[in-house]
Amino acid sequence: MNRVYSLGIIGADARTRALAGRLSPSAPFHAGPFAIRRWAGSPAGGDGEEAAAQAMAASVSLASSWRDALDADAVFVAGPAAGHAQAVVAALSAGRPVLCPLPLGVSASELAEVEAARRGSGAVLLSPSDLSASTAGRRALESVRAGELGQLHAVFLASRTGPAAGDVLDDLGWEALDFLAACVAAPCTRVYATGGSLFGAPGDALLANLRFAGDTIVTLELSRGLPPALAAAGPEVEIELAGVEAALRVEPYRRTVAVYRGAGAERRHWPARPVVAMLEDLQAAMEGTAGPADGDVIARQRAALAMHTALRASLSGRDVVPIAV
Repeated sequence: MNRVYSLGIIGADARTRALAGRLSPSAPFHAGPFAIRRWAGSPAGGDGEEAAAQAMAASVSLASSWRDALDADAVFVAGPAAGHAQAVVAALSAGRPVLCPLPLGVSASELAEVEAARRGSGAVLLSPSDLSASTAGRRALESVRAGELGQLHAVFLASRTGPAAGDVLDDLGWEALDFLAACVAAPCTRVYATGGSLFGAPGDALLANLRFAGDTIVTLELSRGLPPALAAAGPEVEIELAGVEAALRVEPYRRTVAVYRGAGAERRHWPARPVVAMLEDLQAAMEGTAGPADGDVIARQRAALAMHTALRASLSGRDVVPIAV
């Protein structure tokens, strides 16, 4: 019989909402060998009611303290980004395998604390994004890492969602920048960003150019301009990667990836829901059978943090901002 791992969940968001249904004992299709043991709100607060509602949907009682969720075989950290680092450090220090969709931390000091805890414990740490774990995003990264496109010259990445409160760089930027850090081997050297209230809400649009060492140029678009009907399906992500050998395109809401070589195009399919793929990778890492290596997770998020900080400075100063490498 296959082992069933207990899972502690800290925080609540759209990903854990999907897990609440899939990991409920009454769910017709169970998401792998995990069963929720504890559920708690984020250390940062602000998601207590949502965590309680999701725990009820999963037939699990809400823990009185977020530290109670550490009493499990593995820990899933979600909810507000401000609470990620504290929960991840505590879980790693307890020797628990951790799955924390990015960001692991929102400052260099938080990432340093996470890195120290991981080194001290040797525990598994995975920090994917919906994009990198998605059907098309995962296939695109595999093509790049396998060298199928050759050296990347130009990248276009757009992430669009519907009107909502909050800053678009914080809400959509982490995922996009993490994908760029995983996709472009060289570091980003300078950025220029412009943005504002294109669709009516403060900070609802950003357009940026990023130059990487090795002369890869990235055009980044983040916006809150989708109509509600489309936004309900999640962010609309569009990606184009142009290399010296081939080009690749990820179309919005599609699970196919088109790879263009010469006059022809090859469409590839990789079926997986992001949150389910994350759990599959966690299981593989815990059992040592397969899954992505976690050795570069801190470096990748440091690169994303450097770009995030530079974009914020460029928006504020309305000028090109260099990044020390």
